[in-house]
Amino acid sequence: MAQFMSRLVAFLSLIANNTDSTGVQLLSSRGEAADLMRTGVIDKLNHGHLLFVLLLMAQFQLWDGLITQVFVSNGLAREANRFMVPLIANGSFLPLKLLGGAAALLALLIVYKRFPRMALAAASLVSVFYVIVIVWNFSIFFQNC
Repeated sequence: MAQFMSRLVAFLSLIANNTDSTGVQLLSSRGEAADLMRTGVIDKLNHGHLLFVLLLMAQFQLWDGLITQVFVSNGLAREANRFMVPLIANGSFLPLKLLGGAAALLALLIVYKRFPRMALAAASLVSVFYVIVIVWNFSIFFQNC
């Protein structure tokens, strides 16, 4: 887990700082960035990164849904969102969670065509959010044990 988090932090800093892992600046000027955008180099680079982050995001959403469903259904935890409690009780929570996650992935792919860096940053932030939620869920579970 620590290795994964260090890689995620390195990836996010790469996006934010415009530098590679050795600190070398990737683009020397905005003009160079515009030239690369016109040639499609940045588009190809970000496309691979976006797919990686979208897969992470989907995995984290799935884990959050599974953890929530299992913990709440078995009485190991309590759902704080009162609107979700009936959905968990009747078993429709996980399918709706997965449908919502798929809609978010599709929306980010659509946004990516026009604003690739924004889509990559949004997917990265959502992934970090879900990591925090999952860690929070497990911390509450182990605190109650």
